[in-house]
Amino acid sequence: MIDRDDPHPDRPEDDDPFAFAPDERDALETGTTSGPSAGPGSDAEPGTREQTDSGGPVGDPADVAAEREREAARARVAEEAAARRALLADEASRTAQAASTRWLIAGVVLILILAVGSTLLAGRGGDDAQVRPGERLPAFAAPLATRPKLAQDDVNLAQRDDQGQAGRRAACSIRNPSAVTSCALLRDGPLVIVVFSRGVDACLRAVDDVEAVRRALPRLGTLAVATNAEHAEAAEAVRARRWGLPVVYDRDGALASRLGAAVCPLVLFVRRDGSVADRIVGDVTEAGVRVRAERLLRTGATAPAAGTTTTQAAPADGR
Repeated sequence: MIDRDDPHPDRPEDDDPFAFAPDERDALETGTTSGPSAGPGSDAEPGTREQTDSGGPVGDPADVAAEREREAARARVAEEAAARRALLADEASRTAQAASTRWLIAGVVLILILAVGSTLLAGRGGDDAQVRPGERLPAFAAPLATRPKLAQDDVNLAQRDDQGQAGRRAACSIRNPSAVTSCALLRDGPLVIVVFSRGVDACLRAVDDVEAVRRALPRLGTLAVATNAEHAEAAEAVRARRWGLPVVYDRDGALASRLGAAVCPLVLFVRRDGSVADRIVGDVTEAGVRVRAERLLRTGATAPAAGTTTTQAAPADGR
């Protein structure tokens, strides 16, 4: 029976066998208290942490300190990550700038190399950049690919004695069985010269075309110039392609530069008096070579002897 006047209505009656007096030792062991925080009508579960008006935790000071330390650690990690991202972005920017600078320097160096190379070749080949129709073929003496190699095998481009890099003696005044001169070739009649690079198929085929025309027109003088090639390389090309026309090699490209062969193939059609009648650059076909060669033979001077070439001159000994 509950006494309505009892100020503690939730207290069990005295005759309730389970109504033992609270024991402080039981509260210490279970972690609960008999204080008002867990009183009647409270929604809080025993052992849960209440919130302050400001939203901060209320509870064990050690737990609060640990939580604050964790929050500070998370803030430090975020700051460090942001700093690393900024550092990586700055490093990437510096790397890209350095790469751009290196490419710029490489481009400038390449331009300088090409400019110096062109100047040197112009110094060896003379002042003109190329030979155009109506102009005279410059005198030269070049080493033959199918004869023994000369100790000094640069092409001689001297038009007269004492021309420095071009040659100490005039090209056409030199005699050697391992080379040929333009003057000796033109003594026999009109001449077709084809400039090629052994590593370019289109240029090799141009020599094939000139070779085919040479066989069809035995009075025609011919010469193939292997530019930027050594003796052994040019000789191998002759053997591999089975050419019968004379082939010389232009080790440093000076002769090709003097003739105006910025690209290969280049074919020059030269009259017997040394003047250039026509030229083909790049687009060479056997039909195109033959038409111009036949016209050259009709108008270019007396017919040459069969075989058309001679090897009685050289650039090396007089350089």
